[in-house]
Amino acid sequence: EFVVWGPYVDGKIVKTANLQDMFLQGKFQKKPFIIGTTTDEAFPIIYEPFKKNLTKSQYTDIVLGRFLGKAPLVLKEYPPVPSGDDRPVLARLASDFIYACPTRRVIRSATRFELSDVWLYHFDQMTEAKGVNLWGPTDTECYTHVCHGSDVPFLFQTLKLAGLNVTNEEQSTADSMAYFFGNFIHTGDPNNSGWRVSSQH
Repeated sequence: EFVVWGPYVDGKIVKTANLQDMFLQGKFQKKPFIIGTTTDEAFPIIYEPFKKNLTKSQYTDIVLGRFLGKAPLVLKEYPPVPSGDDRPVLARLASDFIYACPTRRVIRSATRFELSDVWLYHFDQMTEAKGVNLWGPTDTECYTHVCHGSDVPFLFQTLKLAGLNVTNEEQSTADSMAYFFGNFIHTGDPNNSGWRVSSQH
């Protein structure tokens, strides 16, 4: 069963698990932050319970059951495909609904409450994992998609530790991420070029 990650609600410091609501109400510390998503965040969430093709009628029923009166608008934005398998469409819908849209709401709320030191990123780098299985046998859909967590080995410079023959493009992406996040940690601004983090450090 899919469980949404969230903070521990103690009733004193954290009174709700819905972090979006806290941001929408301006109830958050006004400190710089970086937030972002990957292109295909929810593919594992969809492909794990649906091992076989998802038919048009199944897909439509899921959308109708989840979005009720707004389902026609959702189906217009994410229409079924003629291929006979609507898992990719549902995965894209879920990626936006669970990850991308909440992320945008949070950063827009932050700027609305006069916090200007916030940055949004979108990660779409596909890893050329030749001969190396990064995802395991249960997440084969992530071999060809940029799933949730795909950005982590780039950010922490651990691609080679996974046994990958890293391409120049992949290493350049990893170095750039380390550079921007390193700047942010060091100065509070990812665009501040006060220092450089590279794969050698």
